[in-house]
Amino acid sequence: MNLVFPLQESLAFEDRSLWEAVVSLGGKVVLLGDGDPHHVFESNPIRFASMPNSVNALQRLLEAEGMPLDETVFVASNPSQAMLARSARLKIGGIGNRVLDLIPDEHWADVESAIQWFGRHSQLSKRAWPIATVGGLVFAPDQTALFVRTAKWSGTWGVPGGKIDYGETHLAAFAREIQEETGLVVEEPELILVQDAIEEPEFFRPRHFLLLNFTAKCQTKEIRLNHESLEAGWFPLQNSLELVLNRPTRILVEHLLRR
Repeated sequence: MNLVFPLQESLAFEDRSLWEAVVSLGGKVVLLGDGDPHHVFESNPIRFASMPNSVNALQRLLEAEGMPLDETVFVASNPSQAMLARSARLKIGGIGNRVLDLIPDEHWADVESAIQWFGRHSQLSKRAWPIATVGGLVFAPDQTALFVRTAKWSGTWGVPGGKIDYGETHLAAFAREIQEETGLVVEEPELILVQDAIEEPEFFRPRHFLLLNFTAKCQTKEIRLNHESLEAGWFPLQNSLELVLNRPTRILVEHLLRR
């Protein structure tokens, strides 16, 4: 995992330990700010750049540094930084009380917690065995289900979800992923189906996932999408087959319609 870190007027020693940890894990770090960076680092392999003034400028910077959007976290400390990162489809991180009124994708209590998170995700990205994930269909009171369209799945429609964290139960992971990606609080989750997704051609890179598919209920259709989704919609289950669904999602829908 890579890190984009806007510099503050005052730097804490702990901030430097985060940058060094990301580099030691094989990631890249870009510090954003103004002025001469040499007072920050003299020899470490950490890049310095001026704060981009647009989404395109930020994306060009990351491309030039070889930092894929889906493998990069932007640590924001104010709303304008968060808006820039989210518009660029970057994961937003927040540390302690620096998040102010932000709603980050990842919120760490302190720098040490952030370092541990980067350590876990760095190991995960290098794993050569199946990755356990959770996801599923959340039904509103009118019985429509939520579907999301993501760039990771080649712009096809699927279900919200993600990886199970170390030490986390599959039910806790499902509730967390749905809330992080949609803002919804799920009720009555039920494990419906387990699928193998081995190097799915629709997924943007070769991966072997073990997909734990759930259904659940929610009390509202008001959603808040994070950086991963291009768009979302509520559809009756039968009508969802008219969407361009990714293969695992189509299997899940057809399985539910046969019940």
